[in-house]
Amino acid sequence: MNGIVLTDSLGSIMDSRATMTCKEIAELVQSRHDNVKTSIERLARRGVIRLPALQETEEINNLGLPRKVSVYVFEGKRGRRDSTIVVAQLCPEFTARIVDRWHELEEQLSLSPLWAARLEVERHDAETFAAASQGSRAMHARKAAIPIIRAKRQQLKLLMEPELPLLPTTH
Repeated sequence: MNGIVLTDSLGSIMDSRATMTCKEIAELVQSRHDNVKTSIERLARRGVIRLPALQETEEINNLGLPRKVSVYVFEGKRGRRDSTIVVAQLCPEFTARIVDRWHELEEQLSLSPLWAARLEVERHDAETFAAASQGSRAMHARKAAIPIIRAKRQQLKLLMEPELPLLPTTH
C-alpha cells in the first residue's frame, strides 16, 4: 500500500511489510478465532511453525462495546509460510484463499498511486481497443478511440511529473 500504514484488526500493512492476523485467517477459513489461535499454538509447540508476535487490538462486540482482543500477527516471508501451514491444517480447501490474500497484500505494497494510475490507463486502453475491435465498424471505432487514449495518457503524464515548487519572486 505504498507508504500507507494500516492497523486494523484483520490484515494490515505495517512498516512496509505485508502482515496478516490470526483473526483474518479465522475469517478466511470460516473458523472461530479461538480455534485458530489454538491451532497456531499447537503447531508452534510441535516446531512446525514459529509462534508469531502477539498484538492487542480493539474490536466492537455484539453489544457495540469496545473490547480488547489478542491476535497473532504473521509478517514477511516466514509469516506467509507459517500462515499458509496454519490454513492448510485448519481447512485444506481454503489454502488458495490465503495464498490469494497474501498476493493482494504484497501487491498493495508494491503499487504506488502513480503506478496504479498508470495501470488503470493501460487497462482502459486495452478495454477501449477491445470494444473498438468488435463489430463491422471496427476500423472507425479504433480511430475514434485514439484521441480518448491520448487524452488519458496525457493525464497520466501530468500525474507522473513532479510538481515544481513556485519560487518566490523578488522585485
